[in-house]
Amino acid sequence: MLTLIFPKHNQGVLADKKNINFPPATGLLALSNYLKFRKSSINVSVWDLNLYNYLPVNDLESELYGLSVWFSNYQSGLKLAQNIKSRWPKSKIILGGHNVNSIEKRILENNPYIDYVISGDGEIGLLKLLECEVLNKVPGLTYRSNGQIFSNPIQQVESLDELPLITLENLKTPFNWRNDCANNSAFPISGIRGCMRQNRCDYCSIPTVSVRKLSTKRYWQQLQLLMQNYGITRFFETGDIFDNNYARALVRAKPEYGPYPKLRVYSYPGLINKNNIDTYLQLGVDNVFIGVESVLIWDKSFTKKYSSNYTIQSLIAEIDLLWDHGITTMPSFILGLPGETYDTLERNVELIYRIAELPGTQELLINSPIPLPNSNYFNWCIENEQIVKEYRNITGDNLRTYDNLNYHILSELFVNTYTEVSYSLIRKKIREMQKILFNKVANWGVGSEL
Repeated sequence: MLTLIFPKHNQGVLADKKNINFPPATGLLALSNYLKFRKSSINVSVWDLNLYNYLPVNDLESELYGLSVWFSNYQSGLKLAQNIKSRWPKSKIILGGHNVNSIEKRILENNPYIDYVISGDGEIGLLKLLECEVLNKVPGLTYRSNGQIFSNPIQQVESLDELPLITLENLKTPFNWRNDCANNSAFPISGIRGCMRQNRCDYCSIPTVSVRKLSTKRYWQQLQLLMQNYGITRFFETGDIFDNNYARALVRAKPEYGPYPKLRVYSYPGLINKNNIDTYLQLGVDNVFIGVESVLIWDKSFTKKYSSNYTIQSLIAEIDLLWDHGITTMPSFILGLPGETYDTLERNVELIYRIAELPGTQELLINSPIPLPNSNYFNWCIENEQIVKEYRNITGDNLRTYDNLNYHILSELFVNTYTEVSYSLIRKKIREMQKILFNKVANWGVGSEL
């Protein structure tokens, strides 16, 4: 028996706390369906502890436990793994998810109750492990052997069409879809994996640089299956950028008969125009997450990401144009990017208040930089002797070898090192905006703990 678990988040602040419909861990659902499809004899269950604050560990004996961890639930994941191992010492515990990439060996060195780590997509690696493959042949696996720790190369799923469609049949925690849920709790699907950018953002922790997409026919099959079987009406495409060519291809492949859902998608400033909005409307898009980041990207001294004729007014016009067609937005900002000055911080805050007043702005995501493992920002930290020294003085831990990192402290050291402003000032600004803008500000808890 295999038990897949998504531990409860211990960090993060949602903007609209009263109208949240927590979706289940769709990554684990996709993984469980793939395993059942390829190995029908396996007994696999999925538990999402953000839906149900209890795991009956004493009654849930499994040969294997797989925990999916982000930075926001890593601490609770380790505690859960310890509890499982103490109750079922003969079981094997596997850690996977976003927060294991690049720190796999650290995890096994520091946590004897973790048996394996699987990096990357997970489907192929976990299947091979279940099939009792020789450990050094299991893709993405980090494991112990003869007192040493080894890591195998990642092997990703090249064609997403090879994966079975997501269902909820393996989900054991209660979940009932609510049609009145807010956009920020739409049901996530990953028809797009990876990122279309050739040069990855410095804060990005994605372990691969390629982008893979479901065929348009398969995409619609997935949406309609979830709508028809579970009454789900709103979806969030988690692909880093919902590019316009793919959107137009989906319109061309749209089934003649419904049901048709509402969609929330990621986009980027400069990609919104009348033609693209027409495509959005035909797809049912009613909310767009826009990664604004910072006014720094308009400065000549900073690496510009927009064309020279793209201005802040262009951004405002895009948000207004979306709203003119009934599409709301969620602009995202990062305060404290390298190179931030007192002047750019004030300009960022002014821009946030200006955008918050626009009728089409449903909510805003405002964070300080989080140096996540496998990102360039994280590498900057572990290569900086002063940051490593200060981190050890504050926490007693070695930033270069420890895995259960304090991201509040790491973010503070990063901002204080690579900007003119201070982390405490940024935290103060975010708190002020949360108070003034009330339920419009969401964040991941780092830089704004209340």
